[in-house]
Amino acid sequence: MVYSVLDLVLGPVHPESYPAGGNAMQRSSRIGNREKLSLRAAAGRACAGLGALIFAVAIPAGARGDITTGLTHHYTFDESSGTTAFDNGSLPSHGTLNGGVAIAIPGVVGNAYYFDGINDYVNTNSASWIPASGQFSLFMFVQTSASLINGAERHLASNNNAQGSQANLGVIDSSGIAGTDTSPFWFHDGAGTTALHSNIDIADGRVHLLGVTRTAAGTVTLYVDNVAVAATTLDTGSISTAVNWLIGARATAAPSAFFNGVIDDVRVYNRALPGADVGELLSLAAPAIGTAWDGGGVNANWSTAANWAGDVIPDFLGPAGAPIRFTAGAAQTVSNNDIVNAKVAGLTFEDTTSPAFTITGNGFTLNALTSIANYTDVPQTVNTTGAIVMQLATIDAAVAPLIIGSPLNVGTLGTATLRGIATLTINGQVSGSANIDKRDGGDLHLNNASNNFTGTLTAWDGVVFASSAGALGATSGTIATGGGLHTGQFNLSGVSIAKRLNLGARVGELQTVVPSIVSSGNVTLSGPLSITGGGTLVALQANAPLTITGNLTNNTASGDSITLVLDGVGDGTISGAISNGTGTGQFGITKIGPGAWTLSSFANTFTGPTNILAGTLKVRNAPLPSSPVSRSTITVNSGATLDVSAIPGYELQSGQTLRGSGTVLGSLTAYDDSAIVIGDDTLGNRIGTLSVQGDLTIWNAFAPATAGNNLNFDLSATPNVVGAGVNDLLQVSGTLTLDSLAGPILFNINPIDGALGTGTYTLITHAGGTLSATMSVQLAGGNTQYRGLPVVKADVPGVVYLDSTSVTAPLSLTWTGGAPGAATRWDTNGAANFNGGAQKFFWGDSVTFDDTATTGTVELFGELRPAAINVNNGTLNYAFNSSAGSISGSAVLTKSGSGNLVINNA
Repeated sequence: MVYSVLDLVLGPVHPESYPAGGNAMQRSSRIGNREKLSLRAAAGRACAGLGALIFAVAIPAGARGDITTGLTHHYTFDESSGTTAFDNGSLPSHGTLNGGVAIAIPGVVGNAYYFDGINDYVNTNSASWIPASGQFSLFMFVQTSASLINGAERHLASNNNAQGSQANLGVIDSSGIAGTDTSPFWFHDGAGTTALHSNIDIADGRVHLLGVTRTAAGTVTLYVDNVAVAATTLDTGSISTAVNWLIGARATAAPSAFFNGVIDDVRVYNRALPGADVGELLSLAAPAIGTAWDGGGVNANWSTAANWAGDVIPDFLGPAGAPIRFTAGAAQTVSNNDIVNAKVAGLTFEDTTSPAFTITGNGFTLNALTSIANYTDVPQTVNTTGAIVMQLATIDAAVAPLIIGSPLNVGTLGTATLRGIATLTINGQVSGSANIDKRDGGDLHLNNASNNFTGTLTAWDGVVFASSAGALGATSGTIATGGGLHTGQFNLSGVSIAKRLNLGARVGELQTVVPSIVSSGNVTLSGPLSITGGGTLVALQANAPLTITGNLTNNTASGDSITLVLDGVGDGTISGAISNGTGTGQFGITKIGPGAWTLSSFANTFTGPTNILAGTLKVRNAPLPSSPVSRSTITVNSGATLDVSAIPGYELQSGQTLRGSGTVLGSLTAYDDSAIVIGDDTLGNRIGTLSVQGDLTIWNAFAPATAGNNLNFDLSATPNVVGAGVNDLLQVSGTLTLDSLAGPILFNINPIDGALGTGTYTLITHAGGTLSATMSVQLAGGNTQYRGLPVVKADVPGVVYLDSTSVTAPLSLTWTGGAPGAATRWDTNGAANFNGGAQKFFWGDSVTFDDTATTGTVELFGELRPAAINVNNGTLNYAFNSSAGSISGSAVLTKSGSGNLVINNA
């Protein structure tokens, strides 16, 4: 998630701010008083000139910061050859490149380095690069090429000597950090007592100025761009000088936690820069104002000077390339690139009144950290016959649609970023080995079936549309969706994909989480699917047939609970195995939406709950005794269906529970080591009707005689009402078989009102069958808690019922107290402290406490479930002490009279 916003008002910034001999980026960044930029035009220049730098600074004339005083180390990273990073500071310590760091990458200020995240780093060859104590500042420009998951770290600068005074500056996964998404900026002193997190996701495809300062008083401040985002005081008095500082890796004995992305213009000061100086640093990256196309020539060619403002052809062949822009008032709306090997340092379509332009002709190279961006109100088109070659660059449908008809080569390094809140359509063939990130909320349409890019395509936000497998690149590549607070999605139609899919788990609500994959036409996914970290929910939506034949594996951080949400109005099928990989937490399935999903692998090993909230979940092709949900508690809500009709006599497995108020389609078999719970669905409905559309067989085959199958019913105090939301009911449309080979079939009865009424309760309806079992009753809390025990009977055709007619009805009791040896004790079936010592309390009794008692002290023992409690006292004060017991159930406590009632909870 990006917490910053594009908010730039440029000017006036004086040309004299930069020396005449400044580098190419500085010279191209001069902005004079000749024009005042609108916010939109300025934003266009910002994103075109730097691909993604978020500016949050306005620099007034005459208020320049100081960025030279105290500059002890300064690595410009402008080298074009060699393995030395030259230090231009006052205490130079030239660095050594390791691992094959890519150099001469067009950067924020001159050139930059690209670090591959595998083994690239720069050894500064200085252990005292940052002073051990006192003031310092460390700043650099950074563009990260990968967001992080599962607690990963990427170090920007480190002297991690495994000591209390170590220091690390880097990017870290936000797992466990409240209020963050992924990859906030991070600094700590290594002691574990001082750590700063930006709580800002900097792995967003944009360039950021990142830094940390420490004052003489020890206050450490973390900066993102020119904003102080966190501050604290170091608990340790020094920073280690035992090992050399590294840039781009953790400085352990064997460097690790390698950074992946671009780093430019690294600076160390021997003072804490104030905010004005930090703003001055950010201004080094002020984007160049490109040359405007005015179309004043006799043709539409780029090589015609009259087509450009000032009648000067931009320097397309220079090493820095040329920033160009297309604005309102141009005489020609077709712009033809007739220059071979042109380099473009940003191409923007600007102004609200601009016409729709079309760029044709030769392709061109789009410099690193620059962009093609549309800031107009109308669609713009780039349709060159030659390829656009981009390296670490951005294409941005920032305000209105942008159509790329050109072949697009995303390069070989890092990540190409495709972003914007409007629709971006790419009709040309996409090639290259760099990763591709889809950012922001707009749609991305990949329409070329011959795309052959090999990097990972990640939908962080917005929707990626593809109607052919080739549109998603080479089979060897990977497609992925962002986790955490990201909402990226692939909307697929008519495709069969063998690529690997990495699905980021998301934060959100079960019913509203944005699905990672949506099928709008027939879709088959045969590659492996891996769930990665960031949240707890991963959703798949089948609006048309969606078939998943690859294995689906939970590879989140160990212990994370994951729910796979199956949604849609169409049919989905998962024939691959669903299991935990590196993840060891609970992994379950929830079915929502009106459509049907089928699970058919007998190799499923997930152990989390299977919740069917809506629609149908089908279980298919599973050889017994294994099943696609054999280790899972299954809940079927009212209106939802579990379809096991393809498996004769579908067996609940050992330790498995089936519960709910929905429908089971097909025949069902349950043994004594499993349970059927009527009602108790995920919506909190205790009472319900569970319907089995087939035969039901219940065996007590394995357990001792004292045990038996668990059939669980909640019953009210109102008998003689069949189901109807008053009492639980199990409906069997076929035959019912109750067979007790090793003991009675056990009916667990929970009197939800404290006690049963006198009468009969219909438990099961059926169409006949074999009822040879002995049936026993277990009342909730124990049979001795009640005044009598009901009996399960099956002497009425088609009905199994509970007979409570011979059970003593609950009594209305009045507290007396004074029982020998237990004068203050209120328990169940124990002390005779009621009705003058004549009665004990049982569950379901109503209890009154008044002035006739011998004591107002009442000690609660065990679980007490009265039907009602009435305290009506005037002269005798009462105190209920619950150190050894509790009152539960649905009883209402009524207090009247002027006496006190004190309830002491332990």
